[in-house]
Amino acid sequence: MNYMKKQYELKVFYDGLCRVCSAEIEYYKKQSGSAKINFVDIFSPDFNAESENLDPAKIHKHLHAKKEDGSVLVGVDVFIEIWKNLDRFKKISVLAENKIIKTTLKWGYKLFADIRPYLPRRKAADCTESPYCTAHNPNS
Repeated sequence: MNYMKKQYELKVFYDGLCRVCSAEIEYYKKQSGSAKINFVDIFSPDFNAESENLDPAKIHKHLHAKKEDGSVLVGVDVFIEIWKNLDRFKKISVLAENKIIKTTLKWGYKLFADIRPYLPRRKAADCTESPYCTAHNPNS
């Protein structure tokens, strides 16, 4: 038998230890259109950033995604691409492309990315498993 590996239009790399991040990804997984997206937990034992041609430190700092053509998206651009693929969010993705709205979203995302290392983690009270969080965790 010839089995074909499933192809995805978008591969999203997220921090599975982050409670907020994981909750949002779980929500997206339940939406119509999510079958086109491969959500990859960067804390999965079989994940390797280098094999994806991604910088290990940067991938822990910001949400990343790869499109089918191999192009890499970071931060707000990842959310917009996710929304483009989810039926419920298509209209929001169009609005998010507006220069003023996108600038506001980028500001909000930067703020969240800066505080994320200090948020409670799913598996532990600290985030010693992440090279990014370790560098920012005052208790380490």
